[in-house]
Amino acid sequence: MGYSKFQYVLLTVMAEIGYLYPLYYLIAVGLETPSMAIIPIWIVAIIAISSVLVNKILYNKKMRILTKIIVYALIVGAIILWLVWLPLLFSLEDGLKSLLQKWNLVLLVLWIWTRTMLITRKIPNYSVAVSRFELGLALIFIIFLLDSLLATSISNGIFSLILFFLCSAGTLSLTKWEEERLASSWSGLVFAAIVLIPLALTVSLLLPFMKHVAGIIYKIATPVLIFARDILARILIFLFKRTNLIRDRGTSLPAVNNTQDSLTYKAGVMPMWLEYIFRIIGWAIIGVILIIVALLILYLIKKILLKLLKVENANQKGKHVEENFTSWLKSILNSFREYLVKVGVFILIFLPHKISVFESYNALLYWGAFRKYPREKQETPYEYCQRLSKHFPQQKINLKVITDCYVAYKYGNKNPGQETYKQLKNSLRELYLSGLLKLC
Repeated sequence: MGYSKFQYVLLTVMAEIGYLYPLYYLIAVGLETPSMAIIPIWIVAIIAISSVLVNKILYNKKMRILTKIIVYALIVGAIILWLVWLPLLFSLEDGLKSLLQKWNLVLLVLWIWTRTMLITRKIPNYSVAVSRFELGLALIFIIFLLDSLLATSISNGIFSLILFFLCSAGTLSLTKWEEERLASSWSGLVFAAIVLIPLALTVSLLLPFMKHVAGIIYKIATPVLIFARDILARILIFLFKRTNLIRDRGTSLPAVNNTQDSLTYKAGVMPMWLEYIFRIIGWAIIGVILIIVALLILYLIKKILLKLLKVENANQKGKHVEENFTSWLKSILNSFREYLVKVGVFILIFLPHKISVFESYNALLYWGAFRKYPREKQETPYEYCQRLSKHFPQQKINLKVITDCYVAYKYGNKNPGQETYKQLKNSLRELYLSGLLKLC
């Protein structure tokens, strides 16, 4: 890994910490984590820098086996931590909160390591850097909105914002745009200075307005939350009384007392873990509203950046194509749907579930696209199989099994037997596992 790529990885990871740490802090405060247990941002920065240095060393092909060992060790360690901490869920009255407090930090560290490993092995791309910058701006807006909603004070919030802007500007200056580097490595920092000062003034002026918006969202969501909580509580208490999960205090109908901090009923006392479930449902409702706001902000940021950077569509011979919010949102939703389909196919492969021939071939197409060799429109299944076999000779047998079964079923109307289905699933598992190991 060259020096410029090392800079890119380091700046990208530090830019993501700029909005990940405030999010971690908000979750920790929401879970009532003791202040001594919340790690400061400088420790998180040290973890990120150490992770980048370690991955720089492991990037050498000779160290690839050590990379796999570390990845497996992290997976095994996470499973062990889960098994060790899982009894807390049932042994303590607030077991769910204790479990989430611990996993909040673990997920932050795992995210830093995983992202560092993936970015180290991915060629820098200007469009990806711009998209990450846009998404980070939207997330920072949502974090400040949540901060106002929860009436908390984000630790090192301004420092995180400055860190995000400077590091994002650095990634923009180090990446390629239209196959040419930007004129100067300092252009990103100049761009950040131009944007950062007006943004700081804007945030300071709009902060009271953001608090007002947060209050409106809370007032809108609270009645819905209380109504949904009461309906679900009555249903669940009726069901759980049958299993003695709720201590019986009488035979009268449930009557809600909303003046107390915890949900208390004449017919029973709700367990703490059930109350946390209701709170999660309520915050999910608020989260949907925040996602809608984030999409609107992200769209506005995208339009502003397109105007500032004068990005042109290469497919339209230099003519800028206007994009309305509806088409942009539809493209976002389609991309998200395709991503969910791919994740569903990946999960389906490793579940004890019978996978059809068409699903198996679609999984092969997703795998080929993931490995940067998508199927072309004019290619037949066998031509595509031959092309993949040239690039991945070690997977030649698996590719042939899936292709032969698909062609025989679609064009020859031959139904595969039980052993063929097992062979299909085994071939797909080997393909996808090879793709995961390639990332390591």
